[in-house]
Amino acid sequence: SYSYSLFEAAIAEVENPLVRLDGALDKCARGEGRQAQYRSLSIKSGVGSEFSLPRARAAIGSLMAIISKNADDAVKADTVEDMKTGPRVRVYYTHDHNVLGVAQALGVIDEYKGINPEFSSAIAIETWSSSEGFDIKVVMKDGVAKPFKPVAKFRFLDFKKRISPYTATSDEDVQWDDQVSEIYSFAQFGKDVGPDLSVVKSALTGTNSTATERESVDWQILLVFFMVVTVVVVLVRRRNTYTRMY
Repeated sequence: SYSYSLFEAAIAEVENPLVRLDGALDKCARGEGRQAQYRSLSIKSGVGSEFSLPRARAAIGSLMAIISKNADDAVKADTVEDMKTGPRVRVYYTHDHNVLGVAQALGVIDEYKGINPEFSSAIAIETWSSSEGFDIKVVMKDGVAKPFKPVAKFRFLDFKKRISPYTATSDEDVQWDDQVSEIYSFAQFGKDVGPDLSVVKSALTGTNSTATERESVDWQILLVFFMVVTVVVVLVRRRNTYTRMY
């Protein structure tokens, strides 16, 4: 029942439009550079052609343990009477190599096609219940301008079996949600963003909207400048007129 536009606002991270790269560097950064970065991230998190379960577990073990517990809690909340329910939505922020590690654990690493995740990439894990039992749906996006899309679906037990090798081997290595000193509720985030979701709109238009806004600001500055000049000219003329009168 949550709008994905709120998620997009929560994770929006746009590259700074004021940063200007040399043309050759920009071409590299957006072309072969992303492939080189993917290979570097793969070594760090042990995914793709560099697959290493120990490295992958070291990178995402704590996060996958939390995800596994969240899925269990969602099932319990739906099946156990008077079960205390926690937040319906949780958002975790992490690094790009961790995102790749989670993609590996969920079997959707090929969605990145050998290039590093863009800014504001995300993987959403949804728990669904029906008369036939529970399903886990994996929804993801690659970059701030691309929409979320469903990429995988598991029966609940298949999902647990799939991710179990990647979870932390010791509960003591995990900082569980109840150990967090402060929680920013999703409901509060929705209030802060506002009903028009302007944060989402400005983020999803990327650098183009920022450039447009910058052009608008430039025109406003020019307009103010001309207004000031006009006022100064009028005052100078009036002063010269009064000077001649006296």
